[in-house]
Amino acid sequence: MTEVHMALAITFLVFFSALMAWSFRMELQLFIDMVRFDFTGEVRRRIELLKMDVAYLMPRWLVYHCAVRLFAHGTIGKWGNTEVSEVRAMTVLKRWGEK
Repeated sequence: MTEVHMALAITFLVFFSALMAWSFRMELQLFIDMVRFDFTGEVRRRIELLKMDVAYLMPRWLVYHCAVRLFAHGTIGKWGNTEVSEVRAMTVLKRWGEK
């Protein structure tokens, strides 16, 4: 093998190994991003399930009075002209969120 062939072979090997290292790093970063995304999604889902479990464990009388308080808030003040029987639950929740 001549010196030119040897230099070309070394250049090719360096380029190929750099390309493989870059490809591996990109695949590893993609995998890390996917795991991070799934992990945060899983954490959010579990927190939401925990909130629902806590809500289901509340006594009925407490939930009843919370609902009365929620609808009272949604039908007084600037929404005082709304009848309780005509307002929807999602509208009241939206009004509560504006508080």
